Amino acid sequence: MLAAHFATIATAEQVDIDPQALLLIARAAEGSVRDGLSILDQAIAHADMDGGGPVTAEAVRAMLGLSDRGALRDLFALLLAGDAPGALRMLADQVDLGVDPAGVLRGLLEIVHATTIAKAGAAPDPAQSAEEAAAAGKWADGMSFATLHRLWQLLLKGHDEVARATDPHEAADMALLRVIHAGQMPDPADLARRLEGGIVTAPSQPVASSAPADPASFASLIETVKAAGKHQLAYTLSDHTRVIRFAPPDLVVGGPADIEALRAGLRAATGSAWNVTVEEGVAEPTVRERELTAEAEARDAILADPIVAATMEAFPGAELLPQSEQRSIAS
Repeated sequence: MLAAHFATIATAEQVDIDPQALLLIARAAEGSVRDGLSILDQAIAHADMDGGGPVTAEAVRAMLGLSDRGALRDLFALLLAGDAPGALRMLADQVDLGVDPAGVLRGLLEIVHATTIAKAGAAPDPAQSAEEAAAAGKWADGMSFATLHRLWQLLLKGHDEVARATDPHEAADMALLRVIHAGQMPDPADLARRLEGGIVTAPSQPVASSAPADPASFASLIETVKAAGKHQLAYTLSDHTRVIRFAPPDLVVGGPADIEALRAGLRAATGSAWNVTVEEGVAEPTVRERELTAEAEARDAILADPIVAATMEAFPGAELLPQSEQRSIAS
C-alpha cells in the first residue's frame, strides 16, 4: 500500500522512479507514510544531484546504506558452507563500501525469514526480486525448520550485539563466526536429549578411531593424549590451544604457546615427532570454547521452544538444568 501511494505521488510530481526503488522506500519507512515521503524526497534530491535521471533501486539502496542483495545472498551461502575466512572477507568488503554492519545482519535476518516463509508455503514478500525468491526456495528445500529457527535466533542475537557494540564491525565478525561454528550442531531435539544426560560435546570435532600416531582430528589427538595419561597436556590442548592448521605431524597454532613443551608432550603421548609452530592468522576456538558454545546454543534452542517458553513464564524463577543437576537436587 505504501509503495502504491508513493508511486501515485511520484507520477503526480512527474518523477521517473523504479518500482523496486518504491518497494525499498516503503520497506525502509516501516509503516510510516511521513517517514516514507521524507525518504522519497531524499531519493529524488539525490537523483537531481546526479543529473536528473530516474530514481533507481541501486541509488535508493546506496542512499539508505543497504547492502547489495546479491552480496548478502553470497554471504549467507558462505555461512551455510562454514567458510569463516570467506565470510569475514565479504563482511569487510561490505563495511568498506560504507554498509552498516547492523544492516548486514538485518539483511541476513531477512533472508532467513524469507527462506522460512518459503518453506512454510506462504506467499513471498512482494518486495522480493525474482533472484531472492529463487534463492529462498532453494534454501528452503535444503534446511529444516529447526535449522532455520536456530539461524534466526543466532542472527537476532548477533544483530542486538552489533547495535550495542562500540565497534560494530568487530561485533559482526564475532556474530558470523558464532553462526558458522554452531552450523554443525544437531537439531534442538537431539541437543535436548544430550542435555538430559548432562553431556554436550563439540559437534564439529568427532572423536575418531584412528591410530594414536596419526589422529584424524585435533579432538581425537586430545583423546589419544588422555589415553596416554598426559592429563595436563590434554587440558592445555583442550582449553588453551587454538588451531590454525591440523595436518599430522604438523600442528599450527595461534600464540602464545609453549612450543617445546607441546612438542615433547605430543611425542611422549603418541610416539611420533610433531612439528608444532605458532603463526598469525584466523584460529579456531578452543575445544572447550566450542563445548561451551554448543551448550549455550543448546539451552537457547530449548528455551526458544514455545512450550518451554510458556512453562518458564507460568513458573517465574524456574531454571533449565542439565539432568545431572536435576538428579543432585532431587537427592
